[in-house]
Order: sequence, then structure tokens, then C-alpha cells
Amino acid sequence: MPGPGKAVGPTDNHRTAVPELTRGLDSLRELLITSSDEMVGSRRVMSFVSTLDLAAPFLHATLSSAQATDAEVIAQAMAVTRQSGKRQYIWSWSGSSLSVECWQQGFEMGTHVAGMVAWPDADLPISGNLVQVTSHEEAELFRAVHLDMCPRGGGQEEFVHYFASDKVLLSSNVKAIVRLDGDQPVSVGLLCEGEHVTGLYWIKTRCAFRGRGYGKDVVNGLLALARPGLPVELQSTTAGRRLYQDLGFLDLGLISRWRVVT
Repeated sequence: MPGPGKAVGPTDNHRTAVPELTRGLDSLRELLITSSDEMVGSRRVMSFVSTLDLAAPFLHATLSSAQATDAEVIAQAMAVTRQSGKRQYIWSWSGSSLSVECWQQGFEMGTHVAGMVAWPDADLPISGNLVQVTSHEEAELFRAVHLDMCPRGGGQEEFVHYFASDKVLLSSNVKAIVRLDGDQPVSVGLLCEGEHVTGLYWIKTRCAFRGRGYGKDVVNGLLALARPGLPVELQSTTAGRRLYQDLGFLDLGLISRWRVVT
């Protein structure tokens, strides 16, 4: 049995339990991102293009389904780049044939993230200092944490107001949480439910409050709110992998993000 605060993992090969990277972003599709599938005529390849011109790989992403060839993925990503005029990134498992093909094409490799998955336990302990976002005022608390951590003058404030707008945070398939220290919001995160998977996004803790377990409180709170029976996925920075492993997430491996060069 898992210990306190643990999520339950599958008993089969976890790398194949959630085999397609497309699922990791599918939960955001209707809320934030315009799909470009029909524009380039391939339903085996999924591309996202947002309305913001920011270097945010998960808002300008091309991913392959299990049936797509490497050549189809690259062709679609290049077509989306040309037609949209925006940056486009290919997400692929590190060391895969698609990653090798991206390197051979001369695409620029960005940072790696770790793909992680958990099946939540119904009996997770929940902190009493968590607030679920159900109003504009609570959404302001959520935004305050991210705005406090934005580099000044880099355009990231627009990104926060887009990704953490009232429309998103109060959407029917989104559940957002704020962890308080007294009356001060110090850690936040949200989940977004898709048809086949729940995604965790934008988990942040203010620098001065790290190391106190507040991030774990937020993750446990989100897992407790997740729809039973659905896997919960996230993409973690390499620095954050240990936190999620301690919470019972299974590490599926590193994902490379390649910027498309046309």
C-alpha cells in the first residue's frame, strides 16, 4: 500500500500506460490553444498554436500519435511554422528516432522536461490551508503567485493573465488551488481534465516559502480533486522530478523540445 500522500501507479509497463505525448496537452486544447490539425490535413499529428507570440513550447507544439511517422511529424511542424508565422516546437521522447531526425534536420534543442504519470489514491491527506479557486478574488490570489515570480519586462505578465485568466481558472474542466501561509498566497497549481487524462499545470511556490512542503500540499490537493480512474500527467523540470517521485509519480523519461527551423 502507498504511504501517506502517495499516488498509486499502474502494475504494467508504465512507459506504455500512457503512450502518446498528445494526451499530455489534450486537456488544454479547447481552453487555450487553436489546433492546426485540419490546416495541414493530418489527424495522426497534433499541432497547437496559441494567440500569444511567446516562446512557450507547450503553446506552440507539434506531437505525434502512435501511428504517425517521423517524416509526417516534421512536415506538419514545418507547415504550421510557415503558415502561422509563429514559433513551433516538436516534443519527442529523448533518444527516440524522432529526436534523432530533429537533430539531423538542424532543429534547435531546448530544455528537457520529465514526463510523469500517477493514478491518484482516494485517501490522500489534504492540508487545511488550501483554497479551491471558485471566484474572481481567489483567481487573483492564484495570479499573484505567478506574477510575483515573473521576470520584469519580459512579457511574461501577459502570459500569466492569459493562462491564469478567470475564464481558465473558473472553467468547468479546471480546478485550481491556492496554498495560504496565514493570509498570503504562497503556492498554487491547477488541473485540467481531458477525456482520457488529467493534466497538472503551473505548480509554483514562491521562492521564500520553498522547502516547507507547500508544493506537496498543492499537488496532493489537486490529486484529491482529480477524476477517479483517469491517469494524471505532468511535465516536470529536471529539478522538480524528485518532488513528484516522492509523491508517487512514475517517471516516464525525458522529453526533448526541438524548435523547428524552416
